[in-house]
Amino acid sequence: MTVTLSNAQAKRIALAAQGFADPRPSGRVDRRHLRRAFARLGLIQLDPVNVLVGSRELPLFGRLGPPPRTPLAEPVAGGELTESWGQAASLTTV
Repeated sequence: MTVTLSNAQAKRIALAAQGFADPRPSGRVDRRHLRRAFARLGLIQLDPVNVLVGSRELPLFGRLGPPPRTPLAEPVAGGELTESWGQAASLTTV
């Protein structure tokens, strides 16, 4: 069976698969929210561009809303996240 999708439908499916259809947290963003985002994404690419915020924070900001400053520092220091070098430097769960 062949299913035909419009460009708009395919875009909505792709964005939902990346967590953009989930509602943002209504309260303070905490480690629980970060864990959920990493469970869906698997990793976040590190990038040296820091114009607005650290670029590694942008994928989380898009899904969770404004996080507390340096939201990734505690999980990295606590051993929940580690730097990984695959195709590019990334943060990934341990």
